[in-house]
Amino acid sequence: MYNRLIIKGSYYDMGYALGKYFNKQIRKHYHGDSLEGFDSLLNKVKKELPLVYEEIRGRADGAQLDPLIILYLNSPEYYQGKDGCTSVIINKNDHFLFSHNEDDDVYDHEDLAIVKYDYGDYSEISFTTCKKLCGSCFGINSYGLIYSGNYLHHDIVDKGKLPRYLALRSIGSKKSSEEVIELLKTRDFASPFSINVGDRNNNTFNIEKAIDDIYIIEIKNHFGRANHFINIDNPKASVSSIFRQNKINELIRDVEDIEDIKKAMAYEGDDYNSSICLKYKTRIDDSITLANFSYDSQSRIISIKDVLMNDEYCFRYEDFEGEYYGF
Repeated sequence: MYNRLIIKGSYYDMGYALGKYFNKQIRKHYHGDSLEGFDSLLNKVKKELPLVYEEIRGRADGAQLDPLIILYLNSPEYYQGKDGCTSVIINKNDHFLFSHNEDDDVYDHEDLAIVKYDYGDYSEISFTTCKKLCGSCFGINSYGLIYSGNYLHHDIVDKGKLPRYLALRSIGSKKSSEEVIELLKTRDFASPFSINVGDRNNNTFNIEKAIDDIYIIEIKNHFGRANHFINIDNPKASVSSIFRQNKINELIRDVEDIEDIKKAMAYEGDDYNSSICLKYKTRIDDSITLANFSYDSQSRIISIKDVLMNDEYCFRYEDFEGEYYGF
């Protein structure tokens, strides 16, 4: 199972602690790529997302690196995006079920962690990689907000806008689905993505954020999605994304509980393009499934499965256990 950490303090403190923790691992993933234009982008982050800016600055100081490198690693618009991530929400009126497969690059196990960030007045738990800030994959906070993100296939990137990973990082402090929607309505991001969100009032939404538009679906029953737009005509889509989109919606049609959803999310076909759980790469730019994150709002049980090691950690939010790590 992935290492579990508990960190206390400010956004800067969180960044510093994880920069120190992932010091060697971060360096493996930066290969001297150009940082031209990142000074102005960092200033934009400082102005529009000041807490995220503090975390970037902290992680850079902890790792003893230029903050522009940390920003670059959190700007997927500047390097090849990966096709991956499948998400499910089932709203049963009095509670909801939530599940997300996190698909990404092949990482060493030491590059990954489950982290609880304790800010004093609130906290959040998320899966993180050495490259990315907390929340860029999936997370849940002490306000009862749960969320995940999906890359969306696209042809247009606006590098003058905020990187999409920073959108997900910003969601972790929100108290409700409405606050998440307001954030996405009032900020522009560099490439399209999809956000899946549920809150303690049983409100569940999928939000597709395009470069210049936003599409909001309130989820009333069963909903599954992959990595292409579902609200526009003739979206760009990979073979894998189309298969996962269709197959997951077929498999969750009659499910009753979270264990049924987790089985559906573990579906493996004959090859990469006929699987939901992506365990075997066939091309260098394929992603693999690193983890499954599932939640039942009725039982309040969170489960995080380490797909690579076939190990699972189940807990209630207040019972999360990990190694205290900090200065």
